[in-house]
Amino acid sequence: MQRVRRCMRTGRYRRTDSSRHTSTIHSSSLPPRQPGITHIKPDRVFFWTMNPPKKGENWWWDRVLEERWIGESGKEAKVEVRRVVDVTSIWGRPVEHWAHKADIVRLEALLHYGGIYLDLDVFVLRPFSPLYHLPVVMGIEAQPDPSLVEPSGLCNAIILAQPWAPFISRWYQSYRTFDKGLWAAHSVSKPYELALKNPYEVAVLDKRAFFWPLWHDEHLDLVHKSLSYDFKRSKQFAYHLWESTSYSPHLEVLDPDRIHVWGLESGESSFTKKARDLIKNPLRERWREDRKRGLV
Repeated sequence: MQRVRRCMRTGRYRRTDSSRHTSTIHSSSLPPRQPGITHIKPDRVFFWTMNPPKKGENWWWDRVLEERWIGESGKEAKVEVRRVVDVTSIWGRPVEHWAHKADIVRLEALLHYGGIYLDLDVFVLRPFSPLYHLPVVMGIEAQPDPSLVEPSGLCNAIILAQPWAPFISRWYQSYRTFDKGLWAAHSVSKPYELALKNPYEVAVLDKRAFFWPLWHDEHLDLVHKSLSYDFKRSKQFAYHLWESTSYSPHLEVLDPDRIHVWGLESGESSFTKKARDLIKNPLRERWREDRKRGLV
C-alpha cells in the first residue's frame, strides 16, 4: 500500500480547557476509515506533517481528506492537517533522525491539546472509553525473549493524555539529556523509568493491551502468515503493526483485492481478516476503477 510519511514538528499551539482526552486524536498518518475513527469517534483528528501530499499525488491521502464522521459531540468531523516545522534541536541538543523528530512532536501536541496519539501503523480494535478517566495511559513493550523479566519499556506509538499532564511534561523536560545516538532511550526507556518513579502520574497497561504480538519474526508470521491469531478474542485495545519491520516482508504487497482473498494458501492471514473490517467493498470497487484510470 502507498504510505504517507509521519510528522516533523509542531508550530504554535493554543491551550484547550478540556480535561478529557476523548475528543482529539493526533496522528502522523491515517488510512481511510482509520480504526481509531471507527471505534473512538473523535470530534477532531489532527494530522501532523511538514509536507502533506498535494491532491492527486497519493490516492489514499485523497481518501483521508474526503473522510467525514459524526464525533462524540454529535457534530460532523474530519481530518485537520496541521503543518509543522522541522525539529532540529530540543533544549539545545541536536535532533537529526525523523523518528526522533516525531517523538518530540507527539509530546508537544499532547501537552498542549491532550488527546490520543496514534502512530501511523496502529489499528484500534475496540473503544478506549474505559481508559478516559486516567490522566495518562501507556502500554508495555515486552521483550521478544520470554526469559527477560524487564520489558523493553513503554512504547510511544499509543499515548492517551489529558492536557498539561504532569507525566508528559516531565517526559518532555527529560529531553534536556537527549542523545541523538541512542535510538529508543527517550521514546521507550525513559517513559518506563519515569513511570517507575512517578506511578501515580501514568497508568501502565500490560504487554497485551496495545503492543502484542511483537515485532520479531515469530510473532509477525503469526499475524501475517497464519490464521491463528484472533484479534477479537484477544480483547486488546489496539495492535501496533511494527511497520519498520513488517512493511517490506508483509504489508507492501497488500492492496484492497489482496486483503479480501480467502484461504491461507491464497494469502489470507489474521491481519487481512481484520483489515477487511476497514476496506469495505465500496472502497475496494472505487480503488479498482481508479486503478484502471491510472489514478492509483
